[in-house]
Amino acid sequence: GYAVGAMGQEPKDPDLMAMPDPDSFTPIPFIKEGLAIVHCDPHVNGQPWPYAPRVILRSLIERCADAGFEPWVGAEIEYFLLSR
Repeated sequence: GYAVGAMGQEPKDPDLMAMPDPDSFTPIPFIKEGLAIVHCDPHVNGQPWPYAPRVILRSLIERCADAGFEPWVGAEIEYFLLSR
């Protein structure tokens, strides 16, 4: 099993599976021709894992739509460039 004790998952619990999201398919030919990235959503027992950021965001977007408005979200991308 997959364990994140502070988030309700213990070793005795079912496995966490990464399920690909085909809508996230993004070619990245500037790195290598023919290469692409696909984001995954974690699932437990066939259901989205409620602690995953993408699952939480999707749920909030649905709740906003039900309330009659559309949220605008910005992500901050951080990285480090290292040289040897």
